[in-house]
Amino acid sequence: MDGKRNGSTGLRRRTILIAAAVTLAPMKAWAGDAEDAGAFLREVYGLYEKKRNWQGISFTPGLRARYFTADLTRIWSGMESDFDKAGLVGPIDFDPVTQGHGEVPVSRLAIGKPVVSGDRAEATVSLREGGAPAKLVIRLKREPAGWRIDDIAQPEGEYAWELRKILAQAYREQFGKDYSPA
Repeated sequence: MDGKRNGSTGLRRRTILIAAAVTLAPMKAWAGDAEDAGAFLREVYGLYEKKRNWQGISFTPGLRARYFTADLTRIWSGMESDFDKAGLVGPIDFDPVTQGHGEVPVSRLAIGKPVVSGDRAEATVSLREGGAPAKLVIRLKREPAGWRIDDIAQPEGEYAWELRKILAQAYREQFGKDYSPA
């Protein structure tokens, strides 16, 4: 009988250990996801530190593909192409990652810990543009190549905005219709 009891006790222990591992594994993955999303945001803002002037980065199609989702890159680049063909300045005239306008320096950067939900994450970034405080909400999406920016919003103040909405509105105003990729 002892053999059976020890065998069933061992089986119960293994079952409990497996159940605990299955239950706790997602928690560890979620923590890792937030760390990975945070590391991605630190990489994005590290681009500005490398420039040492924080005065905006021109997100060329190559940089967009590296830091923005495939969908947002396709929309932004397609719209920009249409604007170029029409001899117009592109749909975005500022750096959405810092809300910067080129000559205005950015300082006091603080990146909040991303909140992850599945393949989406959101983090708040606080900074000062010139002397004015700004708060940006960065929405991320995990793609096969890793975390990418899917939208950026400045939700507070008189000039609240969202990047995707600015793109759509600029296109509609210039061409009288919604953007539709070819």
